[in-house]
Amino acid sequence: MTKQTFNVLDFMFWHKVKAGLLEDNHPWITGIDPKTESPIWD
Repeated sequence: MTKQTFNVLDFMFWHKVKAGLLEDNHPWITGIDPKTESPIWD
């Protein structure tokens, strides 16, 4: 759990994704798993 928390904080504060780096159909943007076509989040 600690490693996961660190990974999230690391991504949020030190390795920020700038606008436009992810495509419109990226799973983080759409929330759809490309392999199963089902929602990633409930």
